[in-house]
Amino acid sequence: MMQGEVIVGGKRGLHARPSLLVNDIARRYPNTKIIVKSVETGEEADARSILSLLTLAVECGKKVILSSDGVDENKVFTEVSEVLSTFVLDED
Repeated sequence: MMQGEVIVGGKRGLHARPSLLVNDIARRYPNTKIIVKSVETGEEADARSILSLLTLAVECGKKVILSSDGVDENKVFTEVSEVLSTFVLDED
């Protein structure tokens, strides 16, 4: 199991597009469980559920705890943490 803190990037935080990218990663690796937990509220979301990710309502600059467990946990952890920390849309 891999676990670590990630600071959410992007002006809008964890909104629909980065949630969709995280969800896509989760679906590509069905043998690895991915959990995103808000440090601020303690709420958890399974990355296979876009709605669950969106309900976390994590703002830019806030920390989440990312956990991955399974066959491809290292690769998944790296991919998801990269999306969460660096996602930038052409934002104003």
